[in-house]
Amino acid sequence: MIYIVSLPTVDNQNCKTLDIIAVKNNGRINKINFNTILNCEKGIYGIKNYCKKYNSLQICLSNNVVDLSNDTCINNLLKSRLPNCMEVDNQHIPTIEEMGPGIILLNKYNGEISISNESTFLNGNFIILYTNVTIAINGKKFYNEERTAGKPLPAILQPSSAPLNIEEFLSLEMLKQLHFNNTKEVSLLEAPNRVKYGTSITLIVFLIVIALIFGKNLLIKQKEEEPNKLSQPAIEGLNQIFNTPKDSNEDV
Repeated sequence: MIYIVSLPTVDNQNCKTLDIIAVKNNGRINKINFNTILNCEKGIYGIKNYCKKYNSLQICLSNNVVDLSNDTCINNLLKSRLPNCMEVDNQHIPTIEEMGPGIILLNKYNGEISISNESTFLNGNFIILYTNVTIAINGKKFYNEERTAGKPLPAILQPSSAPLNIEEFLSLEMLKQLHFNNTKEVSLLEAPNRVKYGTSITLIVFLIVIALIFGKNLLIKQKEEEPNKLSQPAIEGLNQIFNTPKDSNEDV
């Protein structure tokens, strides 16, 4: 089995894509057969058919482009020379044309336009680039809004020095704050001490009162018991006298 592989010939060139727009001049325009051309390193080419695009890369087949190196119209226009072009009527060309976001072409315009409610008179051919403003032309308004997002700046790293010979400078406000904090801490420490001192005094007074009450009751009890102790021997002596037997020789 034989395989036949066809490899295309590739000519790699750096080119600029240019859009061709006809400009009115005395009721006529230059007849140009291409809307887009390629201004490359090795020549100028007109694009007949669509070329495929891959991101920033554009690939055109050789049969889709036309070499314009010998063209006396487009080639001379790009080189700012007197062109040799065929002219046609310009009735089909619009006077006001929006080319893209924020781009307006005024083709042989004669009149006023309003930009942010400020009127300006124009006469001729103009390309207007605008962003975040409102433009009014012949009663038609155009507005283009563009939002930009700023990227954060990279962090700036400042290496710290070795922790040697560190000297601190305290401001007056910092000294006042430190004094206030120290005073507050001392007050908090004194408050528990006062509570402990007051509790101790209360406990001592309570114990003294209990002791006085107990002592008073003890003295009262002792006084009540003393008369009974003194009368008991006398009663016992009387009992012994009355209970003693009489002697037979004793006179009655």
